Order: sequence, then structure tokens, then C-alpha cells
Amino acid sequence: MQYDEYSRPESEERQARKKRNKRRKRIRKLIVAVGFILVVALFAAPIVVFGVFRVRTIHLRGHMPYTNAELYDACPIKTGDNLIFADYEKAAKVMESKLPYLTGTVITRQFPDTITITGETASEKVAIELSSEKTYLLLDENLRIMKTFGYIPETAVVFKTPEPKSREKGEILSFNADKDENGVDKNEKLTDYMLEIISELEDEKIFGNIDSVDLTDTDDIRIVYDGRIMMKLGSATDLASKIELGAQVIEQENQISSIETGTMDLSIPKKAYFEPDFFDDGTQPEKEEPVTDENGEVVTVEEEQQDENGEESTEEESTEENSRSYYKTYVEDSE
Repeated sequence: MQYDEYSRPESEERQARKKRNKRRKRIRKLIVAVGFILVVALFAAPIVVFGVFRVRTIHLRGHMPYTNAELYDACPIKTGDNLIFADYEKAAKVMESKLPYLTGTVITRQFPDTITITGETASEKVAIELSSEKTYLLLDENLRIMKTFGYIPETAVVFKTPEPKSREKGEILSFNADKDENGVDKNEKLTDYMLEIISELEDEKIFGNIDSVDLTDTDDIRIVYDGRIMMKLGSATDLASKIELGAQVIEQENQISSIETGTMDLSIPKKAYFEPDFFDDGTQPEKEEPVTDENGEVVTVEEEQQDENGEESTEEESTEENSRSYYKTYVEDSE
């Protein structure tokens, strides 16, 4: 059978063109559908986010020394607030500033409508005497002001410092500027020193045996252990390593006698000099009365140092003997 040019089957090119047109139509329909979905989502998303994910339930966990009503009132995130956009970290800090005996506060969210507040009871770690009021300012281990009290709690250590700048509950301890002749503020790093000392005493597990920490002179920092050993740290340089070495010396001395008194000089890095039976509280020693002989004449130091054979010992020998008799030297382990 013969076909003329108008009755021949469609060419392959025409068939390919039809397929392309059908594919374009499908793509256009898909684009329209996706666009429609995006428009709907654009308008629906805010409704879902702001309307659906709202706080409706607040759970409390942990040992917090406040009533549920006090905790709910202190929390800036309230029922009805948006669950997604709430600032949980900031809210926890606000709660601790309002409730000074609250610590370790963490606020978490659980979709679709719940937040959980977890916290613990803060401990009174620091007591600063307010000389003008004869009371104590109590603080936690982060130097957050808890309250003013009439006596020192068992859990607190007395820190001798300048007068605090503020006494408001929930605030972090700070001091007024005290500039020296060179314009350097002597109190600028005082709170940093306090935090470092507290942390290291806790790490060495001797914080509970500390009576006081004297920071009135940051070039002569002193810590009293168990009312019987004075730890002289010197300047604020290498506080952590000095306290660590001091704790090691205390452990060794306690093995000899748990009631031994003395003064430990830790002012030289990596070395400790322990002088038993001498508690140096920083006061000036009493002036000794001059020694006189039977004729009332003053006996010199050289005459006193004569040995049993009547021979005079040299000053160097006397000094070495005195050092051997009164001082124990400890050196930090380099390993």
C-alpha cells in the first residue's frame, strides 16, 4: 500500500515534540502546586508556632528550698508564653538572682507545651564580716550574695576583705576601686582570687577545715587551717599550686600529729617551709627583755652562743643549726 506525503505516519521529531510539551505541562502543574503549598505554609507557620507551641505546663525537679508559688513567680517564663522563642538560659539566671538559695538552675522545654525547671539548694560558703554593722555577708561558692546574718554558719569560711560594694541579695560580690600610687586598682582581681582559692581548697578536700582566708593584703595572703596551722601564700601568683603543695604538707604533718601547730611558708613557688610550734598571725612579736649577767651587764648574742667547752660558735653555724632545729622543707613533686 502506498501513502502520499500527507498520509504518512508522524515523524519521530513530531512525537518527541509532543512528549516535551507534556513534560512541560507536568512541570508547570508541579510548580503551581509547590507554590500553593509554600504560600499556605507561609501563612500557617506563624499560626502553628505562635498559637500551638505555647507553655501550658511547668514541672519542678530537684531539691529547691522554695515553695512552688515562689518558684513560679520568680521564673520569667509564664504559661502562655511561646515555647520556641523563650530564652531559657537568661530565665535561669533571673531566677537565681531573685532566689539566692537556688543554684544549678536549668530550664528545658518538651514539645508541645511543657517546660521543666531543675535546681538545687545553694550552700553558704563565704562569710565576709561587715565591720560597720558587726554582721556577716553570706555568699555561695560563686560569690553570689545570699543574705546578711549575725553569725558564721558551719559551712562557711571567713574571708577577710575590704568592705563589699553591694549587699543586695542575688548580686555577685564586688568591691569599690582602690587605686595605688600608680593608678592600679588593688581590688580589680580580688573576686578572681577568691574564686580560685575556694575552688582549689574544695579540690584538695580541705575547705571544711579552713577557718579563715585573709585577703586584706594580696601580697601577703594567709589561710588558717584547723585553727592551728597558718599557711602563708605570699602574693596571688600560682595560688592553685601553692594550696596544692600546702595540702600535701598538712597531710604529712597530720600523720605525725593531728594537733600540731605551726606556720607554713608557701610564698616561694614549689617549696614549703614548715615551722612547728610557731603560729605566725602577722602581729609583731613582743620585744624580748635584754639578758644580763650577775653584775647587771647586758650579755651579747655572741656570748650566749658559747658552747659547753667555752668555745664561741660562729654566726653561720648558729644560723644553720637554728634552721635545722625549727624548719622542715618540702619540695613540690615535679612529675
